[in-house]
Amino acid sequence: MEPKLPSAWNSIKFKLRLHNNECLFTIYQNEVHVELTSGKACEVYVYGKKVRVTPQHVKEVCKY
Repeated sequence: MEPKLPSAWNSIKFKLRLHNNECLFTIYQNEVHVELTSGKACEVYVYGKKVRVTPQHVKEVCKY
């Protein structure tokens, strides 16, 4: 994922279900927050960086 916000926007939030796991994504102009809201684990790539969230580590912040 390589999100880009319009310059007039501050952020956008959305949930995504991936393989029986649900993640909340919050996209800002210079970072992405990935939070596991249900399930066992989720792996996604944000600007080429692998992000893994689990019940023990529920939130990850990726700056770009």
